[in-house]
Formats: sequence, C-alpha cells, structure tokens
Amino acid sequence: MLNRDRDHLRWTTIIIGVIRVRESDAKNPDRVKEISGQAAEMISGFRRSWLGITRGRHLAGLVWRGVFELELKREIDPEGHHHATLASMGCDMEPLAEDERYLIVHTHFVVAFSDELDGETSADELRRVVQGIWTGKWQTQVKGLHAKKPVTKSIINLYSYSYKRRLEYSTGGLDDLPVKFGDGYGWLWGKFVLKMYEGFECEFRSKK
Repeated sequence: MLNRDRDHLRWTTIIIGVIRVRESDAKNPDRVKEISGQAAEMISGFRRSWLGITRGRHLAGLVWRGVFELELKREIDPEGHHHATLASMGCDMEPLAEDERYLIVHTHFVVAFSDELDGETSADELRRVVQGIWTGKWQTQVKGLHAKKPVTKSIINLYSYSYKRRLEYSTGGLDDLPVKFGDGYGWLWGKFVLKMYEGFECEFRSKK
C-alpha cells in the first residue's frame, strides 16, 4: 500500500453504532459482557456489509488496512457535529446524566484502489456506496491523503492515529474539525473500554 499513488488512496472513517451506557453497567460484569457482545455484533454486521460492498462490480479489487476503535463521549454539544450525527443515526439524544456515556463503535482504515482504475472516480463511487448504507450525517468520511506530505509518511501517521487507543475524551474529528484530547476516562471507564476490546478482533484488513 505504501507504494500506491496518492490519487488511488483514501482515508475512510465510518461510525458503526452507538451504545448508551451508565456507570452501573461498567461496574457490573454481566452488563459489561452484554455490552461487549452488542459491540461485537455491530462490528460483525459491519464486516458482512463491507465484504458485500467490496465484492460488487464497481468496488471490486479494493485493498484496505485499518482498525476498529471504541470511544467514549460524556458531553455532546446540542449545536455540534456529534449531536447532529448521533441524532441522524436514531440515537436517544436526551442529555447524558453525569454517570452516563455514549460508547462510539467506529472504524478507521486506508483504502487502496486498483491503479488500473481512475482514482477520483473510484473514490466518488466508494463515497456514494457507503453513504447509501450508513446514512447518518457525517457518519461516513472518505478523504484524500495530505497533499503536502509524502504518501509513506501520511499512511504511517494515519496508522498511528488509528491504533492510538487513547483513553481520553476528545472533541472535533467531524467535518474536518481537528481532534483535541482532554481528560482521561478515569479508572472505571478506562477499565470498561479495555474490557470491551477483548470482545472482538480489532484489526480490519483485506486478504490482499
């Protein structure tokens, strides 16, 4: 993938699902197991949908490398992008109580199109297809690599971001807003998220 032309590479992010959780869930091993299973099922469903896409005539031959990631949100600005995204996905948008969090199940990956295809046309088709399946506002993002950085450096930076596993609350990250990290999750929520990761395979990659 590192030797692909920039025009044939796209950085893709898809929010797969959202689970509203409470501190009482994080403290209860049975609930942790249930929620872990729920997240794992979301990811399994996404894998099936994605494989269906990539076997299609227009998007066949894709190569991709990425990861599934979990993130906690404790504050959602009613006027912000995250609120609009979650609302468009049908989430319960009643204000979070102090002991509540949104668990955001999502994926980041780099897609490589065949060099035999037109990169821009393929990217437009990928964007059209994923937006037709995951229809929430800003639920999917398909972006080109940084124009002023070498391809190798861009991909290494994106991989580093994908595998960051930072247990910190963040803002931004939608509609080209820069991501800013803030307070740590704390012992209880940090332990909860790490336990969630044990329920599924984090790596997301094609066989090629």
